[in-house]
Amino acid sequence: GGGGGGGTSGYANSPGGSGGHGCVIVRYKVDNLGGTAKATGGLISYYNGMVIHTFLHDDTFTVTEPGGVDAHFVLVGGGGGGGAWGGAGGGAGGYYATTSTVPFPAAGHAVKVGKGGSGMGGASYPYNDNHMSSNPGDYPAAGINIQDRQQNGGYTQLNNSPTTYARVEGGGRGGGYQPNCARFSWGVPGGSGGGGLNVGPSPQMVGSGGGWNHS
Repeated sequence: GGGGGGGTSGYANSPGGSGGHGCVIVRYKVDNLGGTAKATGGLISYYNGMVIHTFLHDDTFTVTEPGGVDAHFVLVGGGGGGGAWGGAGGGAGGYYATTSTVPFPAAGHAVKVGKGGSGMGGASYPYNDNHMSSNPGDYPAAGINIQDRQQNGGYTQLNNSPTTYARVEGGGRGGGYQPNCARFSWGVPGGSGGGGLNVGPSPQMVGSGGGWNHS
């Protein structure tokens, strides 16, 4: 869920980094230390009388125990992409951890893992995709030319019934500048807000979401 780093200041071929993917972790007790899992899905491990399901991609947490399970869980959203040309880093994905157990009935429960947002392209990459993350975030950045493809991180969500779920937002993209297009973007809110761009022709074009240092 970490945000992508910002591109180097004053260096045209300096795209922003891509954010990290989020994750979902679900944990519940078993009857004894030698007990088996009461559900399927994700990467399954065992520790101290607990079963742990770790989801790094979209999947289904399928409870096979007839009476269901009472589980703790952690959600982490995808990190936002970093800006180019002296750009700011993207914000980290949102985070949520339960403080008490939540009931999951015997059924399949959808798991959506937020993807990391791709970083903004540098000046040498104005019209192609070879600077992009292979796993771009879920939402294109509003107001940014399609060739830049800088994105917020994707949201992460875990359902515990067909109509109820827990969800955290992805990180906001960091502010940046695309020289060939003369386009600015600014940091935006998210699970954590992206940092503001540190250069720009007017204060109105920089600074939302994170701090900024106008010059």
